[in-house]
Amino acid sequence: MNTIFALVEEAPFAGDPTKRNVLAHIITNHELAYEMKGVDAEDGKNYTRFMIVSNAEWVAPVEAGDRRCFVIDVSETHKEDKDYFIEIDDEMKLGGAEAMLYDLLELKVRMRDMGKPPMTAAKREQMVLGLKPDMAWLSDVLAAGEFPYADGRTLAWPETGQWKGEQPCPTQDVEAWGLVKKDDVAESFRDFVSTHRGRATSIRVGRFLTKIFPEIRTIRITQERNRPWAYQLPPLEAARKRFLKFNPAFEPMIEPMIDPGSDKPKEQSADAPEASIEDIAAYRSRRSRF
Repeated sequence: MNTIFALVEEAPFAGDPTKRNVLAHIITNHELAYEMKGVDAEDGKNYTRFMIVSNAEWVAPVEAGDRRCFVIDVSETHKEDKDYFIEIDDEMKLGGAEAMLYDLLELKVRMRDMGKPPMTAAKREQMVLGLKPDMAWLSDVLAAGEFPYADGRTLAWPETGQWKGEQPCPTQDVEAWGLVKKDDVAESFRDFVSTHRGRATSIRVGRFLTKIFPEIRTIRITQERNRPWAYQLPPLEAARKRFLKFNPAFEPMIEPMIDPGSDKPKEQSADAPEASIEDIAAYRSRRSRF
């Protein structure tokens, strides 16, 4: 009535929201509705575990904070190495499958002891591929330190040594206080982020930025004739740190740009460590002692 292990080959889950949501439901829920032919549906325990195999670039529906997927790239070291796979087949036929099942059954692992799947280079890549358009735009802005425009122009991220964070700036000196006009930010956003709701307004762009940078401030530039509204942005380095909290997959790309002598927190995100095969083996060994 249920499947314990499901091998899925070349299934395009990642880019299809409907299939992605169904997969997440099956992976996460403890119970599922089962309906046999000609019989009413009934709820039952869910024991299904998935292994997805694909040559596609974007395979796993991985987002920031993911706790479902462990992603690895298969090495090409033994590609088309017939002798290597013959030995594996022989071992499995001569008791290897039974030995593997015994080892798995002897692992004393409880669900409450399981942490997040370890972060890998392959998982980081899937997270980058799965970024929503607005996050992808912001990642490009922070990596380059400038706002891009469709016509090739760029606007540098404003730098300031006078950022206060908790309070609006007491002056309206654009360069001294890291101000950038809201319309300039919204124009860059609209050039690279398409939305099904039509043209993105400055209000929508502002709400998106506030989710990432809650300390952001808006202020009017009174020196200019039309008194435009502007954002008071944090320094680029501080903005990069905040972005990494939302998207640890970008750490290898953005973290090297952060000054190592700054006040960077010493503790790492739970998603940050790169897990090797040795790390995973050691983890399993520790769990087997319970």
